[in-house]
Amino acid sequence: MLSRDAKLVPIEDVKRTIAEHGRVFVRPDEDNKLFDGGIYDTESFGAIVAMLEAKDRLSRSTGVIVAPIVEIEAEWRTFVVDGEVVAASSYRVDGKANIDAHVPYAVTDLVYEAVERWRPDTVFCLDIARSEGRYGVVEANCFNAARLYGANPRAILQAVSEFVEATFG
Repeated sequence: MLSRDAKLVPIEDVKRTIAEHGRVFVRPDEDNKLFDGGIYDTESFGAIVAMLEAKDRLSRSTGVIVAPIVEIEAEWRTFVVDGEVVAASSYRVDGKANIDAHVPYAVTDLVYEAVERWRPDTVFCLDIARSEGRYGVVEANCFNAARLYGANPRAILQAVSEFVEATFG
């Protein structure tokens, strides 16, 4: 993982963690897009909680990932089908949107290493980032809700279609 100090905590504990550190990275533990992962302070995270409570979408036991802020140099999204990286793209460099199909070998190598250890599903996305020259896993995303950025849509759809045909006939 990119942030080795990340912790899974109930959402009710986040405000205390923010109070200790000022600002932290927070994202939902589940792939439900309950709110966008990002850097939050007390005020901005309070607004998220208030919005979720108003929509009756929040349980005090809802799990979230909290991590210290890590300066990210670049980020890539990779598309994995049955253990193979079928497409990839950058989506941010130096904090700015940067969609480019060029992906360093270090990114795909890390994805293959990660996939050997754990796969959330047979078709998914794995986001990789570089911070202080080190590559790490940022998050896994469900394939259905992931932006393609600059990844080759034809390669993705072909690989997914072939996998579904081979698996389910």
